Amino acid sequence: MVSKLIFIFFVSVIMFFGFRIRQIAREYTVARDQAFLAPVLDTLALPLLSFGKLLSSELSRFNILILFFDVVLEAPFKLIVEVVEEWIRFTKGRREEIL
Repeated sequence: MVSKLIFIFFVSVIMFFGFRIRQIAREYTVARDQAFLAPVLDTLALPLLSFGKLLSSELSRFNILILFFDVVLEAPFKLIVEVVEEWIRFTKGRREEIL
């Protein structure tokens, strides 16, 4: 039972933050093509998104928990993204040198 609650907690929080990031990204798109099943998927995801929003607003008071998630989840991801960006910059530089 506890593992199920932890799973629902993580899924709802991740879905909520993913939804917020997607909304920000959609602001910068020129044209939007909506998929056929998008309204159905939005309806099914709404309870988890609402729960994630509730958890996000309630847990924002606990800075230690946020620090833990930042160190455990976000820091490795930031490091991976930084390494990939650096590699892309390196390959572009080498390509320009060759050409």
